Formats: sequence, structure tokens, C-alpha cells
Amino acid sequence: MIPFLVGLFPVRTAVIAAAILALLAGFYFLGRAHEAKGWKLREAEHVAATQKAIALEQAKQREIEIGRQQIADTAKKGLDDARQQIAARDRSIAALRTDAHGLRQLLATYATGGAGQDPRAASVAGTLADLAASGADLLSEGADLLRTCARDHDERAAEVSALISAWPR
Repeated sequence: MIPFLVGLFPVRTAVIAAAILALLAGFYFLGRAHEAKGWKLREAEHVAATQKAIALEQAKQREIEIGRQQIADTAKKGLDDARQQIAARDRSIAALRTDAHGLRQLLATYATGGAGQDPRAASVAGTLADLAASGADLLSEGADLLRTCARDHDERAAEVSALISAWPR
């Protein structure tokens, strides 16, 4: 019996060793598969979290851009309103200029004797009318320069105001 056990013992040891190796290899590969599955789950979670963070950041940037666009639109509307007010003032000044021109013509007609005055009074009135017309022309030229300067000032002030209100804070 002893030779039988001696011959059986190495086979048995080899089988046990092979079984142990097979178990170890199985546990190794199962562990690797489980670890790979865990890595894939963590990677998917990380990708999902990153995509969510990107979407939130894009939404925040869109809100900021919409706010800035609204500020710019409000500033542009303010500039357009200011330009309309300037144009309305220009129309009023043009109407006043037309009235002043009509008054100048009435004065010239009166000065030339349109009312039937004596010749000496007509001569003095004519001289006065010429001087008044020259003075009115000078005043008109000065008013035109002043109006141009005022309009330019109003336009620049409206543009600066629009830029300040549209500037991001």
C-alpha cells in the first residue's frame, strides 16, 4: 500500500496545486472584471457629471449674454430716443427760423414805405431796416453755429450715455 500512496501522493499534490492555481486565476480574472466594471461605472458617472457641469455653465453664460444684450438694447433705444428729441428740436428751430425770416420781410416792407410815410422817415426807416437786416443775418449765422454745436453736443452726450449704460458691470 505504501508504494500506491507514494505514487498517488504526487498526482494528488499536482491536482491540488492545479486546482489552487485555477481558483487563484479565476479569482484574479473575476476581480479584474469586477474592477473594470467599477472603472467603467465611475467613468460614466464622471462623464455625466462633467456634461451636467458644462450644461450648467453654458446656461449661465447664455443668461449673462441675454442680460448684456438687454442692456445694450436698452442703451440703443435710449440713444434712438435722444436722437429723435434732437431731431424734434431741429424741426422747432427750423420753424422759428422761418417765422423770423417772415418777420424780416415784413420789417423790410414797412421800411421801404409800405405804410405810406413821408420820404425822410422812409429813408431813416430804410437805413434802420438795412442795419436790422444785417444784425438779423449776423444773429442768424450765430444761431446756426450755436444750433450746430448744440446738436453735436446733444448727439455726443446721447452716445456717451448709451455707451455708459451698455458697458458691462
